[in-house]
Amino acid sequence: MASTLTTLDSPQDAAESLLDAAEAEFSENGFHGTTTRAIAAGAGVNAALLHYYFGSKEQLFARVVERRAAEINGRRRALLADLEALTTAPSLEALLEAFLRPTIEFGHDSTRDGQRYARLLVYVAAGTDERSRRLTAQNYNDIAQVFIARFVDAVPGLAQKDAVRGYLFAVSIALSLMGRTGRAGDLSEGACHDDDVNQAIEEAKIFAAAGIRALAMRPKDD
Repeated sequence: MASTLTTLDSPQDAAESLLDAAEAEFSENGFHGTTTRAIAAGAGVNAALLHYYFGSKEQLFARVVERRAAEINGRRRALLADLEALTTAPSLEALLEAFLRPTIEFGHDSTRDGQRYARLLVYVAAGTDERSRRLTAQNYNDIAQVFIARFVDAVPGLAQKDAVRGYLFAVSIALSLMGRTGRAGDLSEGACHDDDVNQAIEEAKIFAAAGIRALAMRPKDD
C-alpha cells in the first residue's frame, strides 16, 4: 500500500517508470512473452497501477511504441523544416539525412536506453500480425507519406510507387543501423565501427540515394 500511495502522489513519474519497464520487457520478450506482473515489478510499483494508468497490456504496448515514435518523428519534422527554410530545394541526400539520422541516433542513445527501442521497433516493423501492422501505420505512415512526396520532388522522373519502394528500403537501412551488433566490425576486421554513427549515416545516405536514383532512371513500362 505504501508504494501505491507514493506512486499516486507523482503520477507522471509512475507512468514513465511503467513505460520504461514495459519497453525493457517487451524488447526482451515480445508482446506475448511479457506479463503485466513483470512490468510492474520492473517499475517497482503495484501491478494494479499498470491498469490504472494504461488500462491493459495491449494499450501499454501501444503507448510504448508511440512514445519513442513521437520523439523520432518530431525530430524528423524539425530537420525537414530547417531544410525547407533554405532558399534552395533540398537534395535527396539532405532529405535522407533528415529521415535517417533521428532513427539511427536514437538507437545509439545510451541515456535513453535506445537499444531497447531499437529491438522493439524491429519487432514491430517486421511484424505481419494485425497489432504490428496497426501500430506501424498509426505511428509511421504520416511521416512516411511526407518523405515519399519529398523524394518525388527531389528526383526527376521518380514515380510515386518507386519513391515508396525507396522509402521502405531506407527504413530497412535505418533499422539495421540502430542496433550496436558489432557485425560490421567483425566483417570488416575492425575497419567499421558501430559507434561511428556519423560515418554510418553518411554511407547509408549515399547508398540509399544511389538506389532511389537508379529506380528513377530504369526503363519505364509502356
